[in-house]
Amino acid sequence: MLTDALPSKIHIGAACITLVLAALVLLMPKGTRFHKRTGYVFSMALLALNISAAFLFNLTGRFNFLHVFVWISLGSLMYGIVPAIRRKPAHWLRMHISGMTGAALGVWAAGFAELTIRLLPWFLTASQIIVAAIGTGVLFFFIIGFLVRRFQKSIAQHYKR
Repeated sequence: MLTDALPSKIHIGAACITLVLAALVLLMPKGTRFHKRTGYVFSMALLALNISAAFLFNLTGRFNFLHVFVWISLGSLMYGIVPAIRRKPAHWLRMHISGMTGAALGVWAAGFAELTIRLLPWFLTASQIIVAAIGTGVLFFFIIGFLVRRFQKSIAQHYKR
């Protein structure tokens, strides 16, 4: 039987890598060789993060609602990376921006949710922690939407020139 020790170590290591690379990729100039290489490393680390998360059952001892976010994260990653590699369909760049921005910011949302779960038990009750975690998720949902639109507009303006 697979224990949580190895998946936890892989998960923590991949999480640290993706948190740093997500910030780099979002802040650096787009389309450069460095951006592309960093994006590929981010994608591989995010894939490792999600696969390892699928084997973590510390909270309930079995599959739980948090495992749904593995599928959401993988969907966002695939939505962003596959069109960029294939350069199809015609609007592949918009798909890439949406998917990868969602994937990168999703890592940060998960990181803040993890901090919520780790730090707030010292201050709040279980139900208050759940409300705080949901609030964090909603906040990041709107931040992700805002940034996706911002990046799409900047790319559209770039191509109009």
